[in-house]
Parts: sequence; C-alpha cells; structure tokens
Amino acid sequence: MILKNFLINESIEDKGIFKALFLAGGQCSGKSTTLKKIMSGQISPRIVNIDKFIEYFVGNTGNNIYNTPLHDRSKILTKEQLYLYVNSLLPLIIDGIGFDVGEVKNRKKILENIGYDTGMIMVNVDREIALKRLSIRNAMGGRQVGLESFNRRHDGVEKSKPVYRSMFDFYIEIDNNDGMLTDDVILQSFKKSLSFFTSSVNNDIGNAIIDKMKEQNIKYLVPDIYSETQLKSMISGFM
Repeated sequence: MILKNFLINESIEDKGIFKALFLAGGQCSGKSTTLKKIMSGQISPRIVNIDKFIEYFVGNTGNNIYNTPLHDRSKILTKEQLYLYVNSLLPLIIDGIGFDVGEVKNRKKILENIGYDTGMIMVNVDREIALKRLSIRNAMGGRQVGLESFNRRHDGVEKSKPVYRSMFDFYIEIDNNDGMLTDDVILQSFKKSLSFFTSSVNNDIGNAIIDKMKEQNIKYLVPDIYSETQLKSMISGFM
C-alpha cells in the first residue's frame, strides 16, 4: 500500500470541498452499510479510518495490534492519507465509534482550524440487536470483540450523544435497528447529508482560503496556503 505520488485531480470549484462528516455509532451498529445507502454519487467523500490499515496488516482475524508497532504504523499511514486528502480540500468521512468525546473534539478542532465545516451522522442501534449482530460476526470469523469492550464502547456512545448534539451544527441520527432503515429513512438521510456537502462553506478560515485559491489559481493548500511542514503539524495530533 503506497501513498506516495498519490495525485488528486479535483478542482476548487467542485462540490464538497472543505466539508467533513464524522460517522459515529456503537460496534455492530451498521455504520458502513448505512453510509453506503445514504451517500450520493454526486459527492465522493474520502473515508478516513485507521481500521482499514489495521485490516490490511492483520486481516479480519481480530488480532489485537493496539499499542504495537503495527498499530503505530497504521496511525502514520492514516495521517499520511489524511494529509493528501486535506491538501486537496476533499470532502471527508471520519469513520469511528465516537465513544471518546475528547478525541472527537480534538479532530473536529483540527479540521476546522484548517478550514473545514464539520458535522456528524450518528447511527443508532439497541444493545440487544447489536449484541446479536456481534455474536453472528464473531461466529463467522470476523474481527473478534469481547463483551467488556463492546459494552464500554456502547455505553460511551450513548452517554456522548447529548454532547455531540450541542457540539455540531449539522447533526443527524439514523435508526438502524432491524427493519428501521426504510426507504423513507434512507431518502431523508440522503437529502440531509447531500445538503451538507453541497452547501456553501461556513468556516471563515475556509472561505478566506477558497477566495485566495480562486484569485491566484491555486490547486492545493501546499505550498501556497500552508507549507508542507505546517499542514503536517496541524494534523499531527489527529490519530
């Protein structure tokens, strides 16, 4: 997996620039499935998720690589990927569980300081249904998750929801309990998420940067808006 020489051809005029949605929900809430159903082909957000690199190294075996060199390598690669995306102002999906409010606040602040508008999609699922899905996934050889870990994350997400509702100007919750992700729910969520990505940028930093880039025909943030060192320093604490 090589990130060097990774070229992005999007334009400053494209929809979705300087927009980032946090995707949150407890384990086995079905975040990835929900996201696929509500995203529009008009906008192609880049997904930032350290688990993708972890799976690249160890597969879906459930091997615990946290606090190991492989985990550190996954964090480095995720930040390198984020740098490439942000340098091109690309729309983002920050995929995570969201049980750690402090981590989400930190990532939100980093993106907004660069120029991004931020919002959140929270995928809800009842504990009993999530546990049933977890049992099926574990039995089928997916990444193994213990009950203690599951409960800690599920409880953390539930306690964090009121904070996120006040933290994000754009915030929606989607019910993904069995049979609840109906066509109507998908359509309404699709419309809301599309409106976020296609609306004008509200961030003052982002607007000032966009104006300068249009005026000077600049395509990337580096080197005319930020130096490479500056931008990498700004996202250094993301993971």
